[in-house]
Amino acid sequence: MKLVLVTVVLATLACGGREITAPAAPSITISDDACTADAIGNVVPDGFVVTLVNSTTDRAFFHLFLLNEGATYSQLVDHIKEEQRRIRSAEPQLGFPRFAILVSQRDLGPLENGSMEWNFVSGTYGMVCGRSGNAGTPGIHAVGPFKRP
Repeated sequence: MKLVLVTVVLATLACGGREITAPAAPSITISDDACTADAIGNVVPDGFVVTLVNSTTDRAFFHLFLLNEGATYSQLVDHIKEEQRRIRSAEPQLGFPRFAILVSQRDLGPLENGSMEWNFVSGTYGMVCGRSGNAGTPGIHAVGPFKRP
């Protein structure tokens, strides 16, 4: 028992006494004015779970789209900007982009967290996050691109 304790202490001292911390879990967070990704690279592995965080007092949605071949992430961004403009102007909305396929979605209540499993086929993906409710003007944002070779 003493030998094990001494070994642990020596190993800790040899490593500078630093704690080893796990890497941050992949997450996407919607706030009042943005949607951000954390610990998710542009090239993603197949089959992992993303934590979804609604940091607003509104309802939030998270839609993961696979872009059709030939479509670009910048087209998704432009589509979302136009959708946001229409929302603010009380004009009819565009709806889902015609150049992408909705592959996963999740809705969250105010200040709620959830998760979404991502099982990718080869292609380029973009996440669209939005909020609606009483806390202010509804917001919609794109985050990505995420690519699966």
